[in-house]
Amino acid sequence: MLLLESPSEIIKEVLKKILDFFFKVKLTGNEFLLQTKNGILLCNHLDYMDFFFPLFYIEKKIFLLYSLEFKDPSIFNIVFNEISKKFLQFINIKTISEEEVDQTIKEIAQKNLLFIFPELKPSETGILTPFSYKIINSVYTTSLERKIPILPCGINGTQQISLILQNKNFDYGKIKIEINIGNPIFFDNNINLEQFSEEMQKQIYALSQHPERRKRGRFLIKTEAREF
Repeated sequence: MLLLESPSEIIKEVLKKILDFFFKVKLTGNEFLLQTKNGILLCNHLDYMDFFFPLFYIEKKIFLLYSLEFKDPSIFNIVFNEISKKFLQFINIKTISEEEVDQTIKEIAQKNLLFIFPELKPSETGILTPFSYKIINSVYTTSLERKIPILPCGINGTQQISLILQNKNFDYGKIKIEINIGNPIFFDNNINLEQFSEEMQKQIYALSQHPERRKRGRFLIKTEAREF
C-alpha cells in the first residue's frame, strides 16, 4: 500500500488549476474538516483515479492510504501515465507493508486527517463492495481506543475516468465530480465491529448519492433501549 501526503498549498493550487481543465469538482462538508484537528475519512471507491481528488481539493493537509492491488495489470499504465507521474512528483509517497497498516493508521490519525478507501479496490457496479476486514478493524480499534472521530465521505462522478482518459474522449465537456463529507462521528464501545461497519457503509453510500443525506454529528451509542 501507499501512504500519500497532500502537497503544499501553493503546489496544490497550481495542480488544481490543471485538473480544473478536465474536471468540475464540487466539495461539500469542508466546514467539518476545518473544525476537525484529526480524524479518519472513509470513502467509497469508484475508479483508480479517485485518490487525486481528496489530495488536491480538500483544503486541509491530509494523508491518504491507498492500495495498489490492481485487478488488471493494464490499469497501471492508465493510472500512472506520464501526466499522473508529473502530479505525483509533488506528493510525498511512502510504501507501507501489510504488517505496517494498523500502526500507520493509529500513528497518522492521532495528529492528522487520514483518508481511506476501505473497499481497497474500485467497485465495478458503483455499489459499495465489502470493506477490507483488516482496514475497517484497524479504523474501528483506533477510533475506539484513541477517541478519534470518523468522517464518512461519498464520491460520485469518477466512474470510468480511467477509461475516458485512456480513450481521450472529452467531447462532452468537463467530468463532474462531487465529494460529500459527512459530520464527524464518535462512538462508544457498545458498538461492535459489525455494527460499526454497517453504519459506515450506510452513511458512505448515502453521501455518495446526495449531500442532503448527511446525518448530524453525534456520538453513536447503542443500548438495548435506543440509539442516540
